[in-house]
Order: sequence, then C-alpha cells, then structure tokens
Amino acid sequence: MFEAGSLVKHSHGRACGLLIGNLNATDIEGPLAQFQHRKFEQTEILQLLKDLNGKLDKSLSYEDLGRLLDKFWPDIEEEYQAALKAAEPIPHRRAEREILEEILTRVRGLEVEQNRGEVVQSATDGDILSRPITLDSLGWYSLWKFPNKPVSERIQTLLLRDLDERQYQTIRDIDAAVDQARAAVEAYEAENPDYFKFSTDYITKSLGFVDPAFRSRNGFAARTLEAFDRYRGLVGRGG
Repeated sequence: MFEAGSLVKHSHGRACGLLIGNLNATDIEGPLAQFQHRKFEQTEILQLLKDLNGKLDKSLSYEDLGRLLDKFWPDIEEEYQAALKAAEPIPHRRAEREILEEILTRVRGLEVEQNRGEVVQSATDGDILSRPITLDSLGWYSLWKFPNKPVSERIQTLLLRDLDERQYQTIRDIDAAVDQARAAVEAYEAENPDYFKFSTDYITKSLGFVDPAFRSRNGFAARTLEAFDRYRGLVGRGG
C-alpha cells in the first residue's frame, strides 16, 4: 500500500489494479485508490489489453486481440476461480460515509488543480488529438474539451466497445465528430439537460449524430434516437 508512489514512478505514471471477487473500485482505499482499476471480467481485460496494445510499436488489431482472448479465456477463468477459492476472504465493503468523504476530498483537490490551469495545460491540442484512442487518452480529451464536466469511465468503456477502430484511429477523429455534431448536441442538451451529466455524454451523443453504425451498436434510449432524427439537420453546422 505504501509503495504506491514508487510504483507510479517506476511505471512512468501508469498502473492498473486488478479487482478480484466482488471488489469494486469504490472498495479500494489509501494510495492504491489513485489508480485506474479493472475487474476480472473478459470485457474489462480486453479493454486493458487494448490500452497496452496501443503502447506497442507493432500492435495487433483489435479483432486479433479479441480472438486471442476468446481462445485463452476459458483457461484463464478456470485458473482464476481456483486461485480465488484458495485466497483469503475479500475484505468487507467500505462504509458509505468513508467513500463520500474520500470523493469530497478528491473533488476539492481537482478543483484546486483546475483553478491553477494544470489540467488544461497538460492536455494541449497537439498532444491530445494525435494520440491513439484508449481509455486514458479519451479521459484526457474529455477533461480538455469539457473541463467543467466529470468523466464517466463506465460510459467511456461502452463507447470504446462500440467504436469502429478502422474509422476512429486517433482522438482527432473523435474531435472531428464532436465538432460536426456540436449544434445538434447543444439543441438536444437544451431540451434534456439531465442527459448530459458527464463529458462522455457529449462525446457519445456526438458520435450517435454523425455515425449511424455507432448509433446502432450503442443502444441509445428511445428519446435520444428521436433527437437524432429531429436535430439531424443541425449536424455539420458547427457551434
């Protein structure tokens, strides 16, 4: 627990915790709570592999990664279940008040950083837009493009699942869709502000406006599907 700072330093700032059993990210406390975490589920592990694959000079296609994981997952799952049975019991859930207090502390810390301009300065145009699309780069883009909205990792994971890698290769491709759909998204937000609680909501709905294939895979709510038709005339008009 107390080597978390050294772990980040030696991993160039990147680390990922593996949540086993019934653990959730909210159950993690102390220094390890600062990291992103993945549950031991096939979809979560696939996304982790995709993030790692994006760092390689010679990366595999998303389809090849999926096929490899499909092939070996039964053996991995069998060994995992055996190890889980032999392990010590998972700790009890953290108290709700403890979680809320930690969230409040972290939010206040983020507000201080934002007031200093550190987030936006770290996420510059040339740096962010040229990155391959991963959970990490999409998170930075969300902070840069929508600095006043929180990021939803759950919605981001679903977005990446439904994204066509052949069409969207870098964050610049995402940004182009967001700019193209800006007027339509703003009109829909004025109508239903509750549907835009996270920065990721803007990105997902922008893709829904401009990309019919993404729209069909994502499973949007009926009201949003109606908005796609109602405001499609605004797509491409800018903000």
